[in-house]
Amino acid sequence: MAEPDDGPGGQMTVLAERPVVPSPPSWRSPAVIALGVVAVLLLGSAVFLFVQNSPARTENGMRASAVAAASEAAVNLTTIDFNTAEADVKRVLDSSTGDFAGQFGDNSEQFIGIVKKGRVVTTGSVLSAGVDKVSGDGSEGSTVRVLLAVRSTVQNTETQTPQPRDYRMAITEQLISGRWLAAEVEFVP
Repeated sequence: MAEPDDGPGGQMTVLAERPVVPSPPSWRSPAVIALGVVAVLLLGSAVFLFVQNSPARTENGMRASAVAAASEAAVNLTTIDFNTAEADVKRVLDSSTGDFAGQFGDNSEQFIGIVKKGRVVTTGSVLSAGVDKVSGDGSEGSTVRVLLAVRSTVQNTETQTPQPRDYRMAITEQLISGRWLAAEVEFVP
C-alpha cells in the first residue's frame, strides 16, 4: 500500500497502487512452444498416415507383391531336377490356382516321367519382370498380369553340359486368401 501524502490544504491523500497487469504471452513462453510442438507432431502424423494408406502406395505394394510371386512361379517352373521331380512339381502346384493348377496337376505324372527318363536338371532365374495389367483393387480375386524374361540352364541325357535357354513368360497372378497364386502361365514367342 502507498504511503499517505499530505496534499494541499493539509488533507491527506492516498496514492493508489497501480494494478499489476500481466504482460501478453510471448511466443517464447513454454506453453506456446509446447502447443507448437504438439501441432507439428499431429500434422506430421496425419501426413504420414495419408501417405502410408494412399491408393498409389497400396497399388504399388500390390504390384510389387504380384511381381515377386510371378518371379517365384517362373523360377519354380524352370528349376526342375530329376532327383527331386515330385517335390519340384508339388512346389509349382502349391503356388498355383485355377486353370493352370488344374492343367499342370493333370499332366504332372507324365511330366515327372519325362524329367526322370531324360535325367533333366534345369535351373531358372528371372532376368527382368514388370506389370502388364492390373485388374482389381487388391481385394480377394484381384489379378495382376506380369511379363517376365527368364533364363534357364538345361542339362539332360542329350546335353552333357548345361545349355542356356531364354524364355518370355506372361504369368497372371490372382490374390486368393491373401496369397498371390499363378492362375495363368503363357510362354510368349
